[in-house]
Formats: sequence, C-alpha cells, structure tokens
Amino acid sequence: MIEVLSEEVELPASGAILSATFTVPKKLGRHPCLLLVAGSGANDREETVCGHRPFRVMTEYFVERGYAVLRYDERGVGSSTGDAAQQDFDGTVQDLLSAYSWALQCPSVDATQIYLIGHSEGGLVACVASTQVQPRGVVMLAGPATPIECMLHEQAKSLSIESGATELQIAHERRMNELVFAIVRSNDDTDSVHAKIGQTIKQYLKCWPDASPMSEIEIDESAQLMASVVSAPSYRSLLRQIPEGILRQV
Repeated sequence: MIEVLSEEVELPASGAILSATFTVPKKLGRHPCLLLVAGSGANDREETVCGHRPFRVMTEYFVERGYAVLRYDERGVGSSTGDAAQQDFDGTVQDLLSAYSWALQCPSVDATQIYLIGHSEGGLVACVASTQVQPRGVVMLAGPATPIECMLHEQAKSLSIESGATELQIAHERRMNELVFAIVRSNDDTDSVHAKIGQTIKQYLKCWPDASPMSEIEIDESAQLMASVVSAPSYRSLLRQIPEGILRQV
C-alpha cells in the first residue's frame, strides 16, 4: 500500500463554506485529481446511505492508484454552512465550480488532469459544470439520460412493486404523482406549491385502493412530509432539468 495524506479543507462558495476532505498519495509531485459529486438530497462527503459510504470506498481505491480525490459535504450538511433546503440545481453546479477552482490552485494537483465524477443527479451537475470550465473528463455514475419525470415515475413504480403494491395502488400513485409534478414545475412560489401539493396528496391518500383507512392525523402528517420534499427548491429545479439538452452540450 502507498502512503496517503488526508487533510480537512474548506472550500469558499457563494454564501457558504463547504467542508471537505482532500486525499492524495504522499509521493511528491502533482497528481491527477477526481472531484466527487453526490446525487440529489442533502449528502455528506461520503454520500452515506443505508450504512454504505461509496465515496469513501472510491477514494481509497483511486488514491491507491495515484489519484488525488476531493469530496465535500453539501450545504447545511456536516460542517458545511448554508441552507440545504434552499439549494437548487444551479447552486449545486456553482458549488462544484468552487471545488474545481480550489483544485486548480492546489500544489498537489495536476491542473490539466481534473476529472468530475458525479453520481445520479451529480452526473448532470458535473456535465453542466464541465461546460463552464475545462476538466480532463466527466464520469456519470447512474446519471439520468431520460426526462426526469419519466425516471421518477419508473423509480416510484419499482419501489411500489418491491413493497408489494397492487396494480390499482400503482395506477393510483401514478395519477397522484402526475398532478404533483405538474404543480412542482409551475412558476408558483414555494408556499403556494407546498399547499397545493399537500391538498392533492391528501385527496389521494383518503381513497387509496386496497388499503386500510388512515386517520386524518396520519393523512395530514404524511401529506405534509411528502409536500415538503417535492416543494423544496432542489427537487423543483431537478424536475425542470432536460438531460438530453445537457448532454448535447458536453
């Protein structure tokens, strides 16, 4: 195994400071560098989910092979400042560009060999960022290539099937999501969108087929929780992205 250096660094971003880890082979000189970009949601620098830390695994693998790796907590996560709830797609792109600028100035990084590696939504973020700077390459890990709404419908259906949902329930959920997504894509303000989505979800939860009736309290709590997720700026801006158009620019 090679000797490795790992240091905590701060990345200045617009209105925030992103807390990050820079890991590099101890060998002197400049190294090709990978910038890891997490998927949707508020993620830490390891992209921790269900006990797995994929970005840490990737870092260990690539540093052993001579690469430097920079990974960071998103806004409002870990030690990073800023508000995760108010972060939209464009803001996420700008944060990646801030990380890129830091890497360009790092004496351990070969500025001609900086790669952007994005998982899921991070793949689109990396692609958009690459049109504004000059990375050596972009890697998309399970990045969206089809319309975002189509992908979300397929994901919802797969999860419902996995949980044992009936055909009636799947169809009912699809109709609800179509209405919700239309509201999400509107130009209404956040409060209005949240209220409209909450009401729509309530109506559908009250008549969910093949299921035991829910209490009014359960329906209200579930509707408010779901509405908070899909009315957030990050979700709304993601749903408006057109992967085909983004990929054509790269």
